[in-house]
Amino acid sequence: MRIDYQPPPQLLDSLSDKQREAAVRLSKENRGLVWWKVGEGKTRIALCWAYYVTGKPRPLVICSPGAFRQWQDEIDLLGLTRELKPRFLSYGMLSRGKPLVIDFEKFNCLIIDELWLYKNFQSKRSRMIYDISHRVPAIGLSGSMVTARNIEDLYGQARALRLDTLFARNITDFRRQFTIEWKNYAGFMERYPTKKAVEQIQTALQEVAHIYFPKETREIRDITANVDPTIEQAKIKHKLVSTYYYDNETKDGFKLEVTSAAAMLVKLQQVSDGFLRDQEGNIVFIKSSKAIRLRELCTELLDAGERILVWVAFRESANQLRKALPFPVVLLSGEHPFDYHAWRKGEAKVCVATVGSGASLNDFKDVRYAIFYSTRFSHLQVQQAKGRTNRKSSDLACRYYYYLQTTGFPDRDVYEMIEQSRSSEEMVISITNRILANTL
Repeated sequence: MRIDYQPPPQLLDSLSDKQREAAVRLSKENRGLVWWKVGEGKTRIALCWAYYVTGKPRPLVICSPGAFRQWQDEIDLLGLTRELKPRFLSYGMLSRGKPLVIDFEKFNCLIIDELWLYKNFQSKRSRMIYDISHRVPAIGLSGSMVTARNIEDLYGQARALRLDTLFARNITDFRRQFTIEWKNYAGFMERYPTKKAVEQIQTALQEVAHIYFPKETREIRDITANVDPTIEQAKIKHKLVSTYYYDNETKDGFKLEVTSAAAMLVKLQQVSDGFLRDQEGNIVFIKSSKAIRLRELCTELLDAGERILVWVAFRESANQLRKALPFPVVLLSGEHPFDYHAWRKGEAKVCVATVGSGASLNDFKDVRYAIFYSTRFSHLQVQQAKGRTNRKSSDLACRYYYYLQTTGFPDRDVYEMIEQSRSSEEMVISITNRILANTL
């Protein structure tokens, strides 16, 4: 496909050489894949691509609801608000029970964000994307190529855009070419990638895919901040762990029965944060040493002229901190619309956000300090949270990440669990490659 159109000058000027290279290469075909590291600029590549292939793009962007404003914000920053008016569709709509009616007359290109969501080619949303993507020019964006040892993720992502036929006729042919079957210790059959399988697939997709996972060059400093529990926290922890039950005499109706070890872990996280919720939704508030240390830390950083992003695992923690911190705070969670006007004007210099909540890529690009007050058990969500401040477009040379931990509570164990999940992926890939190298 010949490039007959040119993007607006302000969009071209905003691109790095690598971004421009990706947009030009992928515009030669009607569909393409952008496998780029989180934070390196996939959004602008997709916008530039849309201009190259259509001239006057009317894109349909399929993404998570939290990313709608992120895309619109990027368009506004580029000065394209009047001429570029995308339509948005939540990926959740693709898997609903009710039939989805799509008016193809209202858009002329398709942008699929978070392509890794479609790695299971048998899921309903993957089948919907497969049926839609051939009708108009389409591009898929993903911050990861393959997770752990499951090379079939690559097949699923490529199939969503009907690019799987470039390297395999079907899933059976894919498994025959690129995987080897291996019985695990329990006797179940598992599949592992053959030697150089990923490289072979990349070669087959080289005309329709652009891959960029650079090594980190910006200095990252991870700082642990330990605090001792308050007397109240220690008492509640002792009762929960010893009896798996807790009731509060000062709050009528509050009775909590913990039914599993996993639930106990979550409840201890809540106590560390400064609250506890029972099965009926009743909440008791607890004096927390972490909250006291957070207030001190934020005061120090604000006095130095910094802005701060605080990540929490629970919405109730976010609500509590907004009331407890003695300076203007904006919230970013599923319950509260983000006041980006107050944030950008500097009326509030602290943002408290739930891990996993959608934010514009540009809201926090110049924030040097992020504090993890608590976090969920997802390595991916933590990486996305860190990526909100560690932006390529920022000139800051260093990023600081603080991890608040209450001694004797599971905060440290959760962070270690997340780190081990990343390490286990790398370990599995390494061991698998070594086994196959000795076998084949």
